[in-house]
Amino acid sequence: MQTCLYCQKEFISKDRRTKYCSRACSNFSSPRKKRSKSCKTCNSLILSTRTYCSKKCQYPNVKYYKDDVSISELAVNSVYKSARWNVIRSLARRLLISLGRVKCEHCGWDKFFEACHIKPVSSFDESSKLSEVNSPDNLLSLCPNCHWLFDHS
Repeated sequence: MQTCLYCQKEFISKDRRTKYCSRACSNFSSPRKKRSKSCKTCNSLILSTRTYCSKKCQYPNVKYYKDDVSISELAVNSVYKSARWNVIRSLARRLLISLGRVKCEHCGWDKFFEACHIKPVSSFDESSKLSEVNSPDNLLSLCPNCHWLFDHS
């Protein structure tokens, strides 16, 4: 009979070199070493399981937009006209998440929400800033059904 070094239970083993009663006890007793390496882009120290320290290092050519960018500046950076609307909508969704408005403001459904602009994005002038388009007063978080009803009624 041998005694497990982790849980102190007695167990029978065919091999005298066995120190633990199970693999679980063996894993719990010996913590894994965290190795570090450097980020491929900026050479800052990160865990060995990662390659980059952040999304900005992983995608250096992607522009992270601020609120003071106009719609016309978005058009310069995007090949297709619809791409700038997608950027505006994704930034609106991020803003609603940061404000904690993550469920439908009409019916209360909380599984998924869409960012809905009260004044349509296409009705803004090209010189309008993102802070004006994605103003919290111009945004609603709605479920897909309520968003469709809002747009088509």
